[in-house]
Amino acid sequence: MDWERYPTVQFDGQLVDGDFSTVAANDDTDADQQIEIIEQWGPLTDLILKTTRDAWDESPYFDASSPSVFQSYWQRVFSELHAFVVTNKDIPQYVTEPPVKGFDVDVFDQHPNCCPCGLPSVPQNIKIFRPDGVTKGDFIKAVGTYLYGDALPRVYSLEHGKPIQPTGVMVYHINWMSQRSSTGGTAAFPCYFAPGHQIVSVVLYCCSKGDFFKNKAQVEAEKEESRKRAEERRMQREEKEKASEGSQKETEDLRNELHERKKEERLGRKRQEKLRDTSRAAERRFINADE
Repeated sequence: MDWERYPTVQFDGQLVDGDFSTVAANDDTDADQQIEIIEQWGPLTDLILKTTRDAWDESPYFDASSPSVFQSYWQRVFSELHAFVVTNKDIPQYVTEPPVKGFDVDVFDQHPNCCPCGLPSVPQNIKIFRPDGVTKGDFIKAVGTYLYGDALPRVYSLEHGKPIQPTGVMVYHINWMSQRSSTGGTAAFPCYFAPGHQIVSVVLYCCSKGDFFKNKAQVEAEKEESRKRAEERRMQREEKEKASEGSQKETEDLRNELHERKKEERLGRKRQEKLRDTSRAAERRFINADE
């Protein structure tokens, strides 16, 4: 395999390139365990989805009697995508900033319409380790080689977490877990910590050519439904805030009204006291005049 600078790569737990004895040797620091990891693989996943959509028309349907026809077509597609990605200076060199040493990929048949944390626990389909950081080329090369190599990929069932019948597949959706960055961007959510470094991961959702557009449409419908629910929650929050603001204003107005009433009462009492004092003084003058 013509890997860039030879990372260590596993497919379905089997070593396909590199030497995992170097992993422990290079795990000599825990410096990045507490560092916020910023995602930079978005352009890569967007390109995988766009490239797959654009190449769908000319793709043959998978035939179990001659799987190489389907696999070879998509090998060429991903080889061209890899060449484009590694020479495109607009795409960051590393999948994260700062670069992570470990990157995992899971492959499922159906999108769960929820956070990937709700997926069944399965062995990682693809594991990439590079001491100086996983690159964009590593990611594209690993995905293309795993899905369209000599062996058919292992795709796990969302329903029971076991591999489905091996077949030729196409990527119709990709997602992962993220978290808010302290700087306002999007930070990667580590799927677990290895000694000395964080591991991040994405999930590929794959299906046959015949189900491609149906599954994509379902994902888009689910995304739109999620967007609507989020918008409804936002509007409900705003209504509650407005109601709370209105209630606070009413309370403040009532407080001000009570304050003004008490002020008037105090002024009234002072006026009455002044009138009584004036009346008493006049009465004393009247008595003194009689005497």
